[in-house]
Amino acid sequence: MFLPSNSFRCATCAAAQSAAPDEIPAKMPSSAAARRAYFTASSAAQNQQMQQQADLEAQNQEIQQQQAQADLEAKQAQTELTKAQAKQAGKPQLVRPAAK
Repeated sequence: MFLPSNSFRCATCAAAQSAAPDEIPAKMPSSAAARRAYFTASSAAQNQQMQQQADLEAQNQEIQQQQAQADLEAKQAQTELTKAQAKQAGKPQLVRPAAK
């Protein structure tokens, strides 16, 4: 049996002309493009981390302010109580005469 020399060329050409799957890139990105993508992603992650840190610092500052306000109010209440106790202690006690 004799086959022509170009009998498989048609199948090879058809396979080469078919589209590649979508998940496989047509070519590898250049090293500059790969570095750019890496540093862009790294920068975005760094920015997000810095924003989270700033948010936590703001929350901590708010908590400290609330704690300082609560401490001040407690100190004022204690001062008022002490004044009231001192005033009460300084008042002469009213003594009722004993019933006959």
